[in-house]
Amino acid sequence: MDIRIDLYENIGTSPAWQYVPEATDALLRAGLSSPRFTMPPQDEACLVACLPFKEGEPYTFLGFMAYRFIPSESSWWISLTYVVPEYRRKGVHTALFKTLEARALKRGDILSLQSGTHPNNTAAQRAFARQGRDLYYIAYKYDLKPFVAGKNPLEVKDEQR
Repeated sequence: MDIRIDLYENIGTSPAWQYVPEATDALLRAGLSSPRFTMPPQDEACLVACLPFKEGEPYTFLGFMAYRFIPSESSWWISLTYVVPEYRRKGVHTALFKTLEARALKRGDILSLQSGTHPNNTAAQRAFARQGRDLYYIAYKYDLKPFVAGKNPLEVKDEQR
């Protein structure tokens, strides 16, 4: 499949922005995210995948990859990736990742591309491994209070563990 990749300095002004709620909701519904996960800021950069433009045919959005610069690590952190369901397993995610890799190499000061995923998101983990990414970090958490969406943590009652 022929894929066109476009760079947007601000995801909020890109065609991807309308798909961000769908992407975050899909992760939450699948149990692959936490209610604490928030949408990327509108000023985060992103790559957008679409079918090449053809005269008289409608724009076909395929997916996006949002990322930001982490100065302390000279890296780009991939904060959210989404591929429209009917275009999954057709090379869209890899095309986005390879484009980001090429941009980082061309820029010269980026040492790594980093991302994370939920431990149950085995499809993402397999895709990352196929792309040559290394598993290098596992994180644990210990909740002191339950998360309540829209509430200040000071308003949430403590629970016994």
